This record gives sequence, structure tokens and C-alpha cells, in this order.
Amino acid sequence: MSEKYQCPEAGRDKLEISPCSQQVGMLFSMVLLHSDKKSETV
Repeated sequence: MSEKYQCPEAGRDKLEISPCSQQVGMLFSMVLLHSDKKSETV
């Protein structure tokens, strides 16, 4: 519920730089970096 309230149109505002898209991008990049580090160590 909180996610919908924060990002009501996350899919639509992909081109627009909104605080929601920025948070999603940061989380995604962090996850990718963590996964890369894990794969390297493994």
C-alpha cells in the first residue's frame, strides 16, 4: 500500500526523473553491485 502511495505511476514516469524512480534506480544499482561482488567472490 505504501509503495502505491509513493509511486502511483512508477511505470508511466520512467522518462521523468521523479523521487520514486530515483529511489528505485538506486536500489536496483545497489542490488546489481552486491550481486556482482557476490558472483566475483564465489
